[in-house]
Amino acid sequence: MSNQKGFALPTVIMTSLALFIIGFAILQTVMSLRESGLSNYYTKIAEEAAEAGLTYASACLENNQRLQTWGPTDSDGASRPTLKQNTTCDGSSASSVNSVLVADDDSIKTEFEVGNLDFSLENATQVSGVQISSKGYAKVKSGSGVSKTYEATIKKTITWASDLAAIKSASGTNKTCAIMSNNVYCWGYNTDGQLGNDSLVDSNIPVRVKKETGVLAGKTITDIFSAEGHNCVLADDEMYCWGNNYWGQLGDGSRTDRYKPVKVAGFDSLPIIGIGGTKDTSCAIVSSGKVYCWGANQDGTVGVNQSSPWANPDPQLVATGSGDYLPSSYSATKLTASGSRSANMCMIASGDAYCWGPDDVGQIGDGGSINSNDIMRQPKKVNGLLSGKTVTDISADGWYPNGSTPKTHVCAVADSRAYCWGDNRNGQLGDGYSAQLVSSPSAVSTPSGNPMMGKDVDIVAAGLAHTCALAEQMVYCWGRNSVGQVGDDTSTDRIRPVEVVQETGKIEAGNVTTVTAGANRGCAINTQGKSYCWGLNGQGQIGDGTLTNRRVPTESLFLRPDNNEYIY
Repeated sequence: MSNQKGFALPTVIMTSLALFIIGFAILQTVMSLRESGLSNYYTKIAEEAAEAGLTYASACLENNQRLQTWGPTDSDGASRPTLKQNTTCDGSSASSVNSVLVADDDSIKTEFEVGNLDFSLENATQVSGVQISSKGYAKVKSGSGVSKTYEATIKKTITWASDLAAIKSASGTNKTCAIMSNNVYCWGYNTDGQLGNDSLVDSNIPVRVKKETGVLAGKTITDIFSAEGHNCVLADDEMYCWGNNYWGQLGDGSRTDRYKPVKVAGFDSLPIIGIGGTKDTSCAIVSSGKVYCWGANQDGTVGVNQSSPWANPDPQLVATGSGDYLPSSYSATKLTASGSRSANMCMIASGDAYCWGPDDVGQIGDGGSINSNDIMRQPKKVNGLLSGKTVTDISADGWYPNGSTPKTHVCAVADSRAYCWGDNRNGQLGDGYSAQLVSSPSAVSTPSGNPMMGKDVDIVAAGLAHTCALAEQMVYCWGRNSVGQVGDDTSTDRIRPVEVVQETGKIEAGNVTTVTAGANRGCAINTQGKSYCWGLNGQGQIGDGTLTNRRVPTESLFLRPDNNEYIY
């Protein structure tokens, strides 16, 4: 009996100890669960703050032409702070302007920050999309300080349904550019920075040309041309160029290649109203109607009636003269702008056509004898069938193959009809013949049954050895067709105009607004603002994401994503 009583106290103690341990464990579990619950709660609040950052960043992008305007490496290279709840879209302090996006009370404060976009519109792989990475913070207050901070990061990819509307395209050597919704996109060859996106990487899909503050940012772009290794645009009465600058063709006073646009110097008091160019030369029409050129001059392309210097990095006023030469009273309205490899320039002044540069295959159009050494170093009037007619459009192009005779031709629209002259060895004059050189304008042949017969021509575009025209909002082409540059789904040369293949909703009669030709391809824009090209695509210059030549008009699809998607 006593033994039993002596055993009871240890039993009670051990039982009590066990109950205490169990109770302590339960308390720890409860506290742990509470702590875990609080942690989840505050983490969730941090996630909501990160979501607020995503919302704010998205709004900033929409309000700033979808360009990053904040951060240490924003789109124009300026140094700006990170985007936060109390900053404007450029990262500048904005007090509590955006405090509605976050919480701040006696117990907790939330914040967010958005740094550089993971990839942006400047990136070739996402022309119309961005990935935003936002950090959110939930700060637990303790007195006047913070006792603990919870953090969450959320990423969101936004792909916008494209509202890009093309107004003009330009097809240079192994590359194409287009003005689309007040931005310039280029695609294809990029060995000299001619894509204008500050790189030397080729792209078979469109990349956006840099629009930096002090250069193109905030300006309205109205015209463009694309030559062999450089491109230029007209924006707010100023001219900007980029790409190869070996001969000074960018006009910035140097001979240094530029991988993004630079302003042409020397026109601060002379508003520019028209631009043009060829191979290694650029030209501009100023508000007085006078023409200036700069760049390569070994073939007289600068038009100053001098053979030296060969390189002119500063704009020069073209020469005038008497007789059939450009009169001093002239007022120019248009310059040729499709000369991807030609060394010739032409202009329209007072309704007449004038050309200068090499005359080795009759491309000056003055009806003179053809001599392989002839060079016209100042503008001279085109005569023959253009005499007495009003010229409204003009285009020149051609090429100088190694070890072979140069091929250059010029075409013009006069009184709504197309005329061409110069080299015709591939039928590019469209007069029904081939294997000939013509030194005076010849009418493009549209006999009975020809699809362009009787149609009023608005635009003519010369390519290397082919030509295209826009007549009553439909595209017709002729000449060399080795890689489908005529666009009729064949590879057969054509000595008269043929209709580019029509497809409902794409390129069809009545829906084309402009056409251009270049280095073995053609491009057109329809009334929906969509860009189509055909022909050579070895460097991705068609812009469809492939390197496959196209014999029919093919859309630059990467300029028009199908859907508007938000991916979290």
